[in-house]
Amino acid sequence: MHNIRIIPLRLWLPILVFGMFLALEAIFSLSIRQSYEDGLYARSVEYVKQDMSELSRDMMERLLSDNYSDADRLLTRKASKRSYALLVAVDSNGQIYSSTDKKLLQEYASDSISFDPALFKTAIQQNEEVITIDRNNKLIRAYYPIKFVRTPYERNEQQFGALYLVYDLTLSINELWTNTWNTVQLSLITGLLFILFFYALLNKFINTPLQHLTRITKRIAQGELGVKSRLRGNGEFADLNEVINTLSRQLSENIERLQHSEQQKKEILWASNVGTWVWDIRSDGLQVNERWADILRYAPGQLNLSCFDDWLLLVHPDDKQQVQQALADKLSGKSKDFELEMRLHTHDDKWRWVKCRG
Repeated sequence: MHNIRIIPLRLWLPILVFGMFLALEAIFSLSIRQSYEDGLYARSVEYVKQDMSELSRDMMERLLSDNYSDADRLLTRKASKRSYALLVAVDSNGQIYSSTDKKLLQEYASDSISFDPALFKTAIQQNEEVITIDRNNKLIRAYYPIKFVRTPYERNEQQFGALYLVYDLTLSINELWTNTWNTVQLSLITGLLFILFFYALLNKFINTPLQHLTRITKRIAQGELGVKSRLRGNGEFADLNEVINTLSRQLSENIERLQHSEQQKKEILWASNVGTWVWDIRSDGLQVNERWADILRYAPGQLNLSCFDDWLLLVHPDDKQQVQQALADKLSGKSKDFELEMRLHTHDDKWRWVKCRG
């Protein structure tokens, strides 16, 4: 048989509810964080498209008019407005002509920055923007086709190129995480307050009635007759309260009838001048009533017989073998009853003839 440990209701139920709340909160937080992050990327892509469309138009006006310094300032302002990590203008050969990072000027984009020549060529050939999202590094990269002259001295030689943008969303996503965590903390505090409120209700409407009924049941088990539970209300506890009161009343009535019957039996036995003894063969326990002790001239409580051998010590030596034989015949089924006369030793050191039946 396995021992089953029962955790009190007032302990495991709030823990279970709080655990379920934490699990749901974790699932909700992850899902809302993913939803917010997806929304952030989508909005950022729209910002990039809008900025690149405006910037490409303005850049072409300045580059085609040989106004390179103004184009650089335009890139810098746009990059500062959106906090772009990098914004450069690259010609069809991959050479950087304008950049927010002046160290990159006249260098080749494929050698100096995280630049994908294949996507760059696609943007130029198809004359449309190419935008990629790198979730691992939290980056958005965009290629947007533009036209500008190759050098200030070759104005008639228009070249195709592209604006290349790197948008780092690390700070925005970290801020998103912070906001999400703040929301989670607020939800946890709210949940904890709810659990405390729930625990108070649980203690008032479930634990307190259960403890009351448990105390009443223990008092009944300890022999307090007529104990009555006084819970009021409706529902399962009211039904249980009624059952306990009914059992208590019936038990009290049964015990009173049993005590009355037992008293009548004692009076009948005393009036008939009969002593009784009870021997439990399995435990070898022996009990005798006061009248049985009185027959042998013992005062109440003076005769101490705890087992059959103690009783056998009172039998006269000449009768002992006969008593043992009669008892063996009864236990083996050879005789129907155990009945014989014998001499027992009295308290005043005499032998008294008694008739014994069992």
